[in-house]
Amino acid sequence: MDGEVALSTYSDLLRDPRWQRKRLEVLNFADWHCERCGDGDSTLHVHHKRYVKGRAPWEYDIQELAVLCAACHDCEHELAVQRTEFLSRMDLDGPCGIDDLMALVAGFVDSRGGLDDRRSEITARFRGNSPAAFAWGTMVGNLSWFGVSSDGAVRLATLTDPPSQSDFLDELLALMRKHGVRMLGGDGS
Repeated sequence: MDGEVALSTYSDLLRDPRWQRKRLEVLNFADWHCERCGDGDSTLHVHHKRYVKGRAPWEYDIQELAVLCAACHDCEHELAVQRTEFLSRMDLDGPCGIDDLMALVAGFVDSRGGLDDRRSEITARFRGNSPAAFAWGTMVGNLSWFGVSSDGAVRLATLTDPPSQSDFLDELLALMRKHGVRMLGGDGS
């Protein structure tokens, strides 16, 4: 980066024609709608999903940027603070450490498909760091959804319609029942 950019304030960088071109590219890519709530009438912001020290605002790939309405942009910054707080309180290694969490998430994302080359490269790194957690993430990702209702009961659905009861799913359901998890839906209980 040249000396002129390095000495600029961030607000100066946002007025730079290179950022204005990048901003318009991202807004057009999102069809001028908030990528979180779909709002196309409110003021829209182009949000950097991450910052890299020394990188100018226009030097990011389009996948590193998101179009958000003002309300969703504020919410995203609050969620980023919460994510950082959560990660800062995790162990760096060992069972249930950050590496395992990231491998679990990477496995989930990888199982859903549709990854570009860069995301595939990143998920492969996490697979290598913690293969078991990655495998668990892949398993959970192969379920259509897995969530908790407002009363704390777990709801589970498979990708197949109607749900198939594979040996694995039968074992998972039995394990959940053994530990007192109330099931809703698929198995009728």
